[in-house]
Amino acid sequence: MKTYLLTSTKWSGEIELRYNDEGYLLGYDNRANMEDAQRNWFLQYMPRSINDLRSMVAATKTSKLQELPEAEIAFEMFWERYNDKIHSSKKRAETKWRQMTKGNQQRAYLYIPRYFASIPNGLRKKHVETYLGDELWNN
Repeated sequence: MKTYLLTSTKWSGEIELRYNDEGYLLGYDNRANMEDAQRNWFLQYMPRSINDLRSMVAATKTSKLQELPEAEIAFEMFWERYNDKIHSSKKRAETKWRQMTKGNQQRAYLYIPRYFASIPNGLRKKHVETYLGDELWNN
């Protein structure tokens, strides 16, 4: 996964854009203070690929693009966030974690809140090793 910060002299703040390993948009966070017209323009011309993003920046001269380094997420951070210490095996989960790419580790970590929110009432979350093995963040 690649993450970029887009800034401009036309507005304050930044837009964070996240792209998958194939270069396609996964999501974005607009933390920019924009006028409605600027926000609408950005949504209309949303850069759906890294190439689109680079073309947009090259064409606008007032924009600046910064690529953020891929964050390494330690297993302990993931383990604490998932928080299923009673039902899951830390040793098996850590073994699966170490076999994953850094990109998948980051996606798995970032997807946890969305996964928890999607669990129907009355059902419990899957064991950590099942969550990792089934790559639920890709569903």
